[in-house]
Amino acid sequence: MTSDATAQLVDWATAASAIRAALLTSTRAVPTAPVDQLSDYDVILVVDEIDPWVTDRGWLNDFGQVLVVYWDRMHPDPNFGIEVSGNVTQYADGLKIDFSLWPVKLLEQIVASQRLSAELDAGYRILLDKDGLTAKLPPPTYRAYLPKPPTEAEYQIWINDFLTDAPYVAKCLWRDELFPAKWCLDYDMKHVYLLKMLAWRVGVAHDWAVPVGSLGKELKKRLPPALWPAVELCFAGADLADNWTALDNTMTLFRQVAVAVGDALGYAYPYELHDRVAAYVAQIRQLPPPHDPVIQTAEGTGRAFVTYKQWRLNDGQHARDLFDLIQDAIIPHYRKLDPHVQLGLLHIADSHAYLTTQRWPDRAYRERVVATPRFEQWFAEYQPLLERWDQLVTFESEWEFEEAL
Repeated sequence: MTSDATAQLVDWATAASAIRAALLTSTRAVPTAPVDQLSDYDVILVVDEIDPWVTDRGWLNDFGQVLVVYWDRMHPDPNFGIEVSGNVTQYADGLKIDFSLWPVKLLEQIVASQRLSAELDAGYRILLDKDGLTAKLPPPTYRAYLPKPPTEAEYQIWINDFLTDAPYVAKCLWRDELFPAKWCLDYDMKHVYLLKMLAWRVGVAHDWAVPVGSLGKELKKRLPPALWPAVELCFAGADLADNWTALDNTMTLFRQVAVAVGDALGYAYPYELHDRVAAYVAQIRQLPPPHDPVIQTAEGTGRAFVTYKQWRLNDGQHARDLFDLIQDAIIPHYRKLDPHVQLGLLHIADSHAYLTTQRWPDRAYRERVVATPRFEQWFAEYQPLLERWDQLVTFESEWEFEEAL
């Protein structure tokens, strides 16, 4: 297969008598879309009957060695109820073709209706038409997948539904239930709700005239550059503390973007609702771990001991570097000291000040840990991190608390 497979696709379809037309869609059919060597070929094959193409799949080998293939089940087209199928075929040489199989009668009905599906309206090219089936097919507008401004009701519902996910994520993280926590945080909160809000943000900035791409692949190019670091901070691996931080960052970014969208459209953000949900999430995070009783000695109180220290970001330093230091170095180092200590970082709104938190099972527990022989070695290994910390922030004040209830 050559680097541009279009000519081979046309020659192949021309020689196959059962193929009556072939259309190219998606990225390679949009004149302004960026294309690289890994861009797919999205091809609609219009055939007399699709069943033989689904039953005998050897034709896929005509384009090279098949690495792996996914097949759609036969299903009715959502607009006309006519059965269609297709596959996503990855070839060993890097070629990838997404084949859609349409019977002739489906294309005939689309032409007769003069209404393009979103796939066609986003952009198409006629590769082959043996019978003039596409002669009266309307031209694409290239606007099918552009963001559309929400109504005020849609805007408010979207925010509400996003916020309903946060307590569930918090509960799963508290229980150390990684799979449901990640599903809700990474898929629902980010790929469903945050993604669309970011798409609306792009729409506001570009007069609703540019796409964000499938699954938001164009977002990094379309969003204001200053916003992208905050997007990256919404993602985390498997570490529980990192995911608590990612949840906070996701809620913060969602509100920031939603406020900007609302301001542009004349809609009010529900600050009170957001603050109630954020407070509830913080409350869950401060609960003692489930099925993990507080370790006590005779002098232990069983009441959690929490320290707060206020710091100010130094001139010329960046909050991103502070977050990275905590997530990538300080939290893992504290885990080596004791698994029961919980670290947190709070940003004081409208300022360059931050609060760091340490939560211990109780004061006596912390004192015992600090008195252990290994603490001295641990603290010596901690010094390089403290030096970097002092470059980023300046200490201002501190408080100590014991939970009363």
